[in-house]
Amino acid sequence: MAAGAAAAAGAAASRAGRASPRRDWAPDDAGILFQSLALAAIDAAKQAGAQYADVRVTRELIQQWQIEIAAPSETQLLAAGVRVLYNGYWGFAASPRWTVDEMVRLARAATEQAKINARGKPRPMTWLPALPARGVWAVPAARDPLTESPEEIRDFLDALAARIPSAAPAAPGITASLNRSRFVLRKLEKTFASTEGALATQTTYTTSGDLSIDIQRDNAPFGTAHRAWPARAAGWESIFHTSLIRELPALIDEGYRRAGVPVKPVEVGRYDVVMSAKAMAAVLAATLAPATQLDRALGYEANAGGTSYLNDPLGMLGTFRAASPLVTISADRSAPHGVATVKWDDDGVTPEDFTLIERGTLVDFQTTREYAEPIAPWYAAHGRALRSHGCAGSYNGLDLTMLHMPNLTLHPGATRQSADALIAGTARGVYVEDATVSTDAQRKNGLTDGPMREIVNGKLGPYLTGGAVSFGALGFWTNVVALGGPETLSMWDGGDSKGQPSGWTAFSVSAVPAKITGLGIVDRTRRA
Repeated sequence: MAAGAAAAAGAAASRAGRASPRRDWAPDDAGILFQSLALAAIDAAKQAGAQYADVRVTRELIQQWQIEIAAPSETQLLAAGVRVLYNGYWGFAASPRWTVDEMVRLARAATEQAKINARGKPRPMTWLPALPARGVWAVPAARDPLTESPEEIRDFLDALAARIPSAAPAAPGITASLNRSRFVLRKLEKTFASTEGALATQTTYTTSGDLSIDIQRDNAPFGTAHRAWPARAAGWESIFHTSLIRELPALIDEGYRRAGVPVKPVEVGRYDVVMSAKAMAAVLAATLAPATQLDRALGYEANAGGTSYLNDPLGMLGTFRAASPLVTISADRSAPHGVATVKWDDDGVTPEDFTLIERGTLVDFQTTREYAEPIAPWYAAHGRALRSHGCAGSYNGLDLTMLHMPNLTLHPGATRQSADALIAGTARGVYVEDATVSTDAQRKNGLTDGPMREIVNGKLGPYLTGGAVSFGALGFWTNVVALGGPETLSMWDGGDSKGQPSGWTAFSVSAVPAKITGLGIVDRTRRA
């Protein structure tokens, strides 16, 4: 390693995990520094006797802006993780320190751990081949926080704050004021190297935001106007644009009108339910998405993230009716702005797009190089080469690589049909505007929490206090009777936590509104 790179590594290590001014970030040196550290770990793992090893060196910048605070907060996080395979057993070691000596120590520690785990009988494990990942790739971002003018962003936020009071509806006694704001950008640089010859660096951006405005009537609290920006793979351009200021009057007016809708206690029973695209994305992210992870279905996550109600992968593929014939669900790591979009996964695989549910039938699982072989007979019977779909992931170098969620899409119906049209076709039912979903360990039974409204003769009625949808995942998906059209498809975000200790990754879910028959509506506030 060059003396300059070594010095840069030591200086970077001293800044790990604390706020960092802009001048401390050295993007021009990143490629050489990352690769030098990664290759030092790979060489040490080989010398220690590893049969396979890979390393991830990561550096993350988190920049947060708030309207209420003049300057942004910036945090820089450094990490490196070495994973080693020996006789079918893994070893792993990670650290937030960036020096060559630390890379060597991690490689030796991970190799020793793998050898200790492998004492006794070797564990049969198929590690699928893959072309070595090599190159440099980055998510397109027009407004990188390192090149964007802080003064320009501050001017935009000041203009946004100044516009809020005058954007209130022209009604007597109505005023609006800022409640809170939060805009976050994460830039993650990751270099991956392996004993197979992989050496690749990729940069991803994730932006998200939240804006809440209080509405007062006659100087008393009346309602809230809220706008959330789901996490997207993009720079600041996904949030800071002039149309946001123009949208403020409509946003506040919608909050004003929502506050005026009457409320009533929910009546327990079974209803036809219309779910917004956002609510459908939440249900998909909590049920079929984790249930189609092959490691869960095989039981390897039983003591951590849980298992799956799709628990016989080879027996169910091609025959199991997992949803209505209207439902097709696909997965990818290539969607524009998808937060799970990458050029290479954390096994060094170039991911592919694939279908999980085709017209209601289970046709595939999420796989990695380690978790794919058990469904090889299905692939062979259909003339397909067995390969990883590229679902290996980790948040940063401190987390162990595992099978994590790709981006997901609930495909729209064939005809133009909005949520309003689905509501208009419902005589008596419930409309779910948004949903937070909790499930059991198999992702089989669930309960939603979020705002819902009564539907009477095709029109929206009062908000229902205490209401929640109680469902079995299989019954939910097989009872889908209508889907929104292509124009209703929208992208939302989700998170996947698994492993012990747990690791978390983000992914995007694109979905459309849907109508589901015969769902149970319960009163979550009722006490026995």
